[in-house]
Amino acid sequence: MTLKHDFLTRSKSYISFYAIFGYEWTSLVFQLGSRLLLLIR
Repeated sequence: MTLKHDFLTRSKSYISFYAIFGYEWTSLVFQLGSRLLLLIR
């Protein structure tokens, strides 16, 4: 019971962490990619 609860809280924190981190990375990569495309053109 405690192990399952600990796993649930841990997975929730991981999901929130990845959501924030992934969003930051995606926007950063998207900005860099658009700049590269503009430079290539």
